[in-house]
Amino acid sequence: MPFGRLNDADIARLAAHRDPRAATLVWERYARVVRGVVYRALGPSQDIEDVVHDVFVGFFKNVGTLRDPTSLRPFVVGIAIRTVRTALRKRRVRQWLRLSDDGNLPEVATQDTDPRMREAIRRLPTAVKHGRQR
Repeated sequence: MPFGRLNDADIARLAAHRDPRAATLVWERYARVVRGVVYRALGPSQDIEDVVHDVFVGFFKNVGTLRDPTSLRPFVVGIAIRTVRTALRKRRVRQWLRLSDDGNLPEVATQDTDPRMREAIRRLPTAVKHGRQR
């Protein structure tokens, strides 16, 4: 059967068996749907393509848990929704911590004259960086 005519169940089975053709098939069938879900949730953003990529990485990590191969579309959309929620949580944390888009702490002027406080502030970026690596 030509690959363009495979149904969702066939594509899900190929993906579950790690057939290399499955990546192209899943992408061609669902990239537009996933991009739409991500765009509606995040709005115009530089993060959209990264989040779309993360959805498909999540799909291939979890395709073995798909119980009903005919439910491929809801499975992919569910992964997209969970991935978007994670992206939104990260966005809120960055805003709350006032991190830059690349995750680094911006320079902030302080009026504090306590030398211990200045030293703690000076060491903060290193402490945050080491905390993220764990």
